Amino acid sequence: MYKTNLHFAITCAALLALVFSSLPQQVRAQELQAPGAFNKSTPIDLSAFLSTWTITLDWDDSVGATEYEYCFDKTDDDTCDSPWTSTGTNTSAEISFLEANTTYYWQARAFDGGEYTEANGGTWWAFTTGGYARFHAQLVENNIAGVDWRPGNSVTVTIDDPSNGTGVDFTDTKTVDPYGTVIFYNLNGLQLGTGMYVTMTDGVVFKSHTVTSLQVTGVDIVSDTVRGIGVVGELVSAQHCQYNGCLWRRWTTVQADGTWQVDFSVAGPGPGENEILDIVPGTSGEALYPDADADHTDANWYINQRFDAHTEEERVDGTGWALGATITIEINDPATPANPDYTNTTIVIANPEDASQIWFNLDFKGQYDLKPGDVVTVTDGTTTKVHTVTSLQITKADPTTDVVSGTAAPNSYVDLQACGVGGCTYRTELADGNGNWSANFGVVGDQPWEQTIFDILPDTIGDSRQWDNDIDGTMILWSAMYKVFLPLIMCH
Repeated sequence: MYKTNLHFAITCAALLALVFSSLPQQVRAQELQAPGAFNKSTPIDLSAFLSTWTITLDWDDSVGATEYEYCFDKTDDDTCDSPWTSTGTNTSAEISFLEANTTYYWQARAFDGGEYTEANGGTWWAFTTGGYARFHAQLVENNIAGVDWRPGNSVTVTIDDPSNGTGVDFTDTKTVDPYGTVIFYNLNGLQLGTGMYVTMTDGVVFKSHTVTSLQVTGVDIVSDTVRGIGVVGELVSAQHCQYNGCLWRRWTTVQADGTWQVDFSVAGPGPGENEILDIVPGTSGEALYPDADADHTDANWYINQRFDAHTEEERVDGTGWALGATITIEINDPATPANPDYTNTTIVIANPEDASQIWFNLDFKGQYDLKPGDVVTVTDGTTTKVHTVTSLQITKADPTTDVVSGTAAPNSYVDLQACGVGGCTYRTELADGNGNWSANFGVVGDQPWEQTIFDILPDTIGDSRQWDNDIDGTMILWSAMYKVFLPLIMCH
């Protein structure tokens, strides 16, 4: 009996030992299963001229992560020289009050309670801040844009045109946004020109700049070159920037004949000139003269020879084409034997509503009914653009809910904007499998360009577009209105 009980006790002990010894191994195996691989998003690696006031670090989700942390420092050693900072389950973080003209290195990592996974396989990214408070005199847009001023401060700009005598010709005061930016869009009819003296101050910092002659005369998408004219001997920087920073730049000196050219198809000789850029329709950039304390004269350039087909208004307009060029427009309905079904020409002129913008417009209302499926061809004899009109429609713009809704081809994207005194607000929406879509301007969206809201009021006018691969589009305007219900009065 004793031996039997002893045998049973030993057997049970062995079984229990076997069971419990396996549990830690299972738990340990789970603990060793680190969060899934993921990548950082913005600011993109090697970005430059970023704000010293506020930068948003953003990264993708990691499968299995229960927490995220980030680190940034000024040492290029792929290690965190300061404590990691938790963001909880958020995949972004704002960092503020950075040093000017300084390169920072940053990393994000995912945590599952036991193991860490660093983004991009452990590779840290770098970004460089711009200088302290400065401004750009933007010749093409006719704006003065302040950068890296203290958020919330009131900033005053003045412009003096010495050609008409002494005295300030324009002044205005605005509040700096949370990202250190303040833009003076309306110069009260004054057109920026060579020799004008511009100042900007918040009462503490005072900056000044004399506008210098600078122009972009051509952009070649085949050779990836940008050329222009300027002041002989001056150093010109040409660069391409995205919303998350400037990475592609070239420096050159204006030649004795007053011309300059940069080539983005090969690396340049200086630091920061190693990135190659394939210039395509839709690429934009700027050429600039920086003065000694980083204020600029800018001539922005765009490769946007593009057009919009307006189905509701029965017209086609476009921008980016050479002033004075003759534009031929053909419209073909594939369902008819004729090809084209309609054709006409127009001339590229200065936009009557904004003389700094060059455009063409052809109105054929009453001559042809533009509709989905029509193929529109636009050419100046050198460049030819083609777009097939989409089925985009607006069904409602509701000022009560700030929602704009409509229909389009199933699973296609729609871009919308609503503009007011403070600028424009953007939304990008995906039509569902039935072709329905809606855009809510009352809440921020999930894209970097959707982080502002807009209060849609009666008579608010906006637009909606669907772009093709080379940025030609179908465009429909929308407007909001309240529905008014009158009481029913019964008369006896």
